[in-house]
Amino acid sequence: MASEHLIFEYDVEGDIMFIAKCQPYLGQDEGDIEDMVVARCHPHNNEVESIEILFFTTRVLSRSPVRLDIPVTKGAINGRPAAPEFDCLAQPDSPWLTIPPDAEITELYIPLRSEAEAPAPTPA
Repeated sequence: MASEHLIFEYDVEGDIMFIAKCQPYLGQDEGDIEDMVVARCHPHNNEVESIEILFFTTRVLSRSPVRLDIPVTKGAINGRPAAPEFDCLAQPDSPWLTIPPDAEITELYIPLRSEAEAPAPTPA
């Protein structure tokens, strides 16, 4: 299925879902798709290459399959051009972004900035 070409990662601490066709790289453009949804785009053709959904669990609650109120069609996410890998998020029975049930979601732990900057404990 097409979802095998996307990377699904969930940051438990930050409650952020990352859906990407590639890892972030220097030079990618960044912009809001909608409130609390950020897109990373190809710098030359402005095609969406990844999206970050903030406050993920609050947005999805108990929907199954996971559906978000973000308009998606083949080739576009909320009206912005999207890489073909994202076409699997468009479902014929729903106008909204839907995470396929076969998506393998990797759980991430990204420490909060205060944790990352805290000095390491010193031995007694």
